Amino acid sequence: MVGQEQSSYKGGILADEMGMGKTIQAISLMLENVREKPSGKAAKARNSSTVYGGTLVVCPLVAVMQWKSEIERFVEPGHLSVYIHHGAKRLDSVEKIASYDIVLTTYSIIESEIRKTLGWSKVACKYCGRKYLPDKLVSHYKYFCGPDARKTALQDKQQRKKTKKKAAGESSEEDDGLKKPVRKPKGPAKKNDDGKKATLQKTKGKSPLHQIQWTRIVLDEAHYIKDRNCNTARGVFELKSKYKWCLSGTPLQNRIGELFSLVRFLQVKKFAYYHCNTCDCQMLDYNFPDKKCAKCTHSAIQHYSYFNKKVVIPIQAYGYVGEGKLAMQRLQNDVLQHILLRRTKEGRADDISLPPKLVRIRKDRLDERENDFYEAIYTQSQAQFNTYVSSGTLLNNYAHIFDLLIRLRQAVDHPYLVIYSKTNPALQLPSSAAPLVEEQPFGATDAACIEDERSCTICHEYMEDSVVAKCGHEFCRECVREYIESLPAGGEATCPTCSKPLTVDLSPPVEEVKALSIEEIRSPKAVNLSSFHRNSILHRISDVHAFQSSTKIEALMQELELMRARDPSGKAIIFSQFVNMLDIIQHRLQLGGVNCVKLSGNMRISVRDRTIKAFRDDPTVTAFLISLKAGGVALNLTVASHIFLMDPWWNPAAENQAIDRTHRLGQFKPIQATRFIIAGTVEERILKLQEKKRLIFEGTVGANVSAICRLTEEDLRFLFAT
Repeated sequence: MVGQEQSSYKGGILADEMGMGKTIQAISLMLENVREKPSGKAAKARNSSTVYGGTLVVCPLVAVMQWKSEIERFVEPGHLSVYIHHGAKRLDSVEKIASYDIVLTTYSIIESEIRKTLGWSKVACKYCGRKYLPDKLVSHYKYFCGPDARKTALQDKQQRKKTKKKAAGESSEEDDGLKKPVRKPKGPAKKNDDGKKATLQKTKGKSPLHQIQWTRIVLDEAHYIKDRNCNTARGVFELKSKYKWCLSGTPLQNRIGELFSLVRFLQVKKFAYYHCNTCDCQMLDYNFPDKKCAKCTHSAIQHYSYFNKKVVIPIQAYGYVGEGKLAMQRLQNDVLQHILLRRTKEGRADDISLPPKLVRIRKDRLDERENDFYEAIYTQSQAQFNTYVSSGTLLNNYAHIFDLLIRLRQAVDHPYLVIYSKTNPALQLPSSAAPLVEEQPFGATDAACIEDERSCTICHEYMEDSVVAKCGHEFCRECVREYIESLPAGGEATCPTCSKPLTVDLSPPVEEVKALSIEEIRSPKAVNLSSFHRNSILHRISDVHAFQSSTKIEALMQELELMRARDPSGKAIIFSQFVNMLDIIQHRLQLGGVNCVKLSGNMRISVRDRTIKAFRDDPTVTAFLISLKAGGVALNLTVASHIFLMDPWWNPAAENQAIDRTHRLGQFKPIQATRFIIAGTVEERILKLQEKKRLIFEGTVGANVSAICRLTEEDLRFLFAT
């Protein structure tokens, strides 16, 4: 890494397999060169307003305290000063921040600070007063606002619908098609001397982090910026440093185009730039005010992205043969060979000593009551699916089909996940659910209160780590990510709620939750619903003492008993995609006297740290419940030796990441991972589908993991086959 910084590339991508010590290697690099001392022109710049800093580490929220503890563990006390730039009370003094050797911050902070900067750069429309970025304002004037606006046929159709609703007495706000309606200001709008609305000018500069010239920037879990157009990526691109590093065990998660964000951040010559066909002009950002280049004044159409032209487009057009194969070779030889280092546990087995890892599948069958419930749900789903097939609208109704699959997966985990869903289920509850509903009626929770609570329309659970689409509908971040990644090749992403084109920023937000004491974090043995989120499924059950378990949860209890019998000091991590499933498991563990902690996606950084420490340091805490939405990455939990995956995931890489939370440097016990599968259900079909795709694409040159995650029409027919 030292040699790479001394090369012309000034950094690179460290893509070692998960658990091989990327964090430790980065810390060692920081010790080798704490901060660069400017010389020559840079030294003269000290007389200007430039402020020089040490190393900035940008990572997911869950990894911040992990970085801090690793630095404290491997660096002598007092040798490096460390500051965590996070929270409402974070420093705003550029000089104070730059005085620290290492500054730790999160992608959510970078995103929020660049969003504020962009917000102050917006210009108000002279007709309606709404604010837009300059490029968005052009589209707004062209299609939506002003005397020369030309509405499309689709807009005219939507306008006619709104007119009918208005005539029927229904309220409807006019949609500008670019953003959700803005809040009304508390006071009257400011006006100029001529009586017109004033345009908000930019009065706020860059954020403190963007004003510092860093010695080094390290992106941990660098695939967080894979979407080049999201605010997180934009915020990262604006950061300035001499050296740049990307740490990621999975730099390529879905498609080749995602590598561009890393190439752009590292500013790799030619491939990171936009070039001009007419002259030697090149630029990092697509900047064409008035459709002309800001540097050479040639038109925008004369410019092209070198990475897209030489790599992405040939692969999309020809696959991995002919021109596509040449593009892959170009990417490997001209880019990755110079900036990427990847080593695997298997390849470096002689250098690192890791205990064996055993991954097994446990298959169980539903009891009679659960099976009746599942079969009724499956029959309804299959009938709806066949309706789409016969009408030839299968892929047009992909969002609804995906919802049917979610319901089937939840019914296998526990019937409660369907019966007590917070949103109206897509299916009518079967008669087999009657005994469950009678025994577990909805509690005394006020109906209006339930209606007001936000819920994800994909997983039908209370919102965790929510994102808002441009159409105004909200989803769990990981739910909508999974939905988009599973779309068929070439399929248009539409909103699962309103079927409009789906546009959503998946950048991680700042997360907040009420702080808990260490005693509150640990689960009590007595039944206590106060430790659960107010939107938890358990609060919708009036009599928790009449709680009924499920086949899968009882299988988990058996595995925990076996673990404790074999190793009394053993600890386990339990993963599920569904937050409500984790709540039900936690309740069952309490009833069984198993002490556990839970990591959720809306915890503050201090609460997360205390939760992780409770699991790591308290010998009485046996289990750690983690949702895919909260902590599938960036966790080091070598204190655990057992992993339980409660439901199969579309992306096999996600399961590998979950298992590697424990199978990493510092682990001394053999690792046993158990995947729970219910035989004769959609889970078994998902398993077969994953294996079939894995075999096909392992034999394909340049295989792409997105093909494994994606669901084709053939795959959907297989999942709903008779």
